[in-house]
Amino acid sequence: MEWRFERGFLASFISTLFHTFGVSPAMIQVLCGYAVSGLKTPALQFTGATVTIADAPYWVAPDSVGNLDIGIITKVSQSQFFTSGSGYLPISVVHVETGNDSTSTLESIFSVYKASDDVWSTDFSYRECNSQSTTLSHRTIQPLMSRNRGDRIILHDSSTKKKEIIPNGPYFISLEGKIHRAFRLYSDSQEAFTESVYTGPTGFHTVLTANIPGQSLAIAVPSRLYYEWSSEKPLAGVRIGVKDIYDLSGIKTGLGNRAWYGLYPPANETATAIHRLIDAGAVVVGKQKTAQFANGEYSTADWVDYHSPFNPRGDGYQDPSFSSAGAGASMASYHWLDVAIGSDTGGSTRGPARVQGLYGMRPSHGAVPLDYVMPLAPELDTAGIIARNPSLLRDVAAVLYQYSKDASKPHHYPQSLLIDSIPEGLDEVTTTVLERFIGGLKASLKIADGRSLNLTREWETTRPAGAPISLAGMLNTTYPTLIGQRQSKLVRDPFYADYARLHSGRLPFVNPVPLVRWGYGDSQPEVASSEALMNKTIFKDWFASHILKPDNKTCSSSILVYIIPPVAQYRNVYRTSPKPPFNFSSQYYSVFAETSDIVVPVGQTTYNSTVTKHSEELPIAVNLMIARGCDWLLLNLIADLAKTGVLKISAVGASSVDGGEILLRRYLYDSY
Repeated sequence: MEWRFERGFLASFISTLFHTFGVSPAMIQVLCGYAVSGLKTPALQFTGATVTIADAPYWVAPDSVGNLDIGIITKVSQSQFFTSGSGYLPISVVHVETGNDSTSTLESIFSVYKASDDVWSTDFSYRECNSQSTTLSHRTIQPLMSRNRGDRIILHDSSTKKKEIIPNGPYFISLEGKIHRAFRLYSDSQEAFTESVYTGPTGFHTVLTANIPGQSLAIAVPSRLYYEWSSEKPLAGVRIGVKDIYDLSGIKTGLGNRAWYGLYPPANETATAIHRLIDAGAVVVGKQKTAQFANGEYSTADWVDYHSPFNPRGDGYQDPSFSSAGAGASMASYHWLDVAIGSDTGGSTRGPARVQGLYGMRPSHGAVPLDYVMPLAPELDTAGIIARNPSLLRDVAAVLYQYSKDASKPHHYPQSLLIDSIPEGLDEVTTTVLERFIGGLKASLKIADGRSLNLTREWETTRPAGAPISLAGMLNTTYPTLIGQRQSKLVRDPFYADYARLHSGRLPFVNPVPLVRWGYGDSQPEVASSEALMNKTIFKDWFASHILKPDNKTCSSSILVYIIPPVAQYRNVYRTSPKPPFNFSSQYYSVFAETSDIVVPVGQTTYNSTVTKHSEELPIAVNLMIARGCDWLLLNLIADLAKTGVLKISAVGASSVDGGEILLRRYLYDSY
């Protein structure tokens, strides 16, 4: 039988196997995985590569952003070996005029790179692509000159075109001359993410095809040097994590449920809320864990399908709160993440922010459309933000909630401060921290004193005619009724039907908490949700006319402060069976009044840990509220309080104030 080999490299490879080594056609078929006679090659796609530089893990993005002439590659490879035989060479792109690339100039530039970027390192500084005209284009780069300077190789681009400029920063060059972006890989050691996400140059999203040691997902972050702020891209390069209830095109949405994740395909659309951030230049690096179907779940027993994220504060085994658990844990743990997008229906953003000493915002209801987002109760649902930096919180909120025009207007702060009843039994440290913050807030507002507010008594004396005398009695079942009935209809019922069609009528597994809440909704008459909405509306209207009233000059008549004291809440404690969330407390003021509510970290106190048998720190936080629609004013106030030192940027690590090593974290993670 005569064998003919055509198809270039593949033909040469097969011919060598057959003629030189005497490998039989049958064995060739086994080795190559297809019938030789057909020569049908499988479709192969390069999905990136993992490399290490000085023991630091990097990911070579699969999409090239430009090409170097093969002649340059040949010359460079002869002078400097490609990284450890990986086939990739680390380089830096630097845009300076030819002749202005002295050693001192480059050292100065690289000093800025090192200070401002956690991806670039000095290992990228031994080879530079430089442009004589401040442009380095995506086309093939032809060398104006290529020369050694000490232990550096300088490559100049002779292009004068100013389109498709390759940004400054670290890159990898392949043996074929392709230029690839460099991503630093970090371990999700706190188990805050559900999926690692890579965003390609054209904006498509895929699951990251990389991993590193550590028993957790690897998250890839791009160099900050690739991005440049502009009025069109005010969030250029801001790295964000997204709660896994928001659709992101190309990525599956899981809702904290394994059956849901396996049942439905990747999303075709991106939620409007996330689209706004991406359009402003933000970079999504991953989807983050949520309590199942965004309900309230404690770490032990309630989380069944997935493991709850780890709160890094104190002994490292405090509950991360819910339901935006991954958002809070990631922001308290990772310096390489800038912002996390959660949701807040009854406290799902504010809870994780409070227990981990972060800034957490619930906006006025309706601030951003929630299309392509899983609902809990549309009448209560909002998109929330968790951040460490109050200025960045304001910048992200301006884009997400489209406050940009309002935020630039001159503003006058309210001259009235309402202080909700302070809980009894606070320790001395907590009391001192709270008094110091409230004193600073008064000084900033130029208010001599605040007015104590007892909402229950205020309601009893000013309630609408015909309204119940007990505020708690009127609203005690409002929240569980709305979330139970709404989510059962909007999420559970279609989910059960879709699953049953594919599994012979079977039901999927669901965690205990959603089942209890859905069951409560089922137990109520259909009119219960209408009555709950009526009671909510009564409260909202009363709150707007008696507590936080609109004001023509200051937008809001007052600023309201309420406090939920810090409490050690261990994740290894077995609790009683879940029950419907009956309650009316301060965290529901903004939920039913539809106002903005922002958690701000103000300090820390100590507790004796049953885990470490040592004294550890717990964050102390305060909630600030303002009239509906005045969110931008509250954001400006918080940013101003940070400028004057009343508030501070939250730290990453065991302490929200001092940072420090996260206790009980495996040593392996420290280098990642």
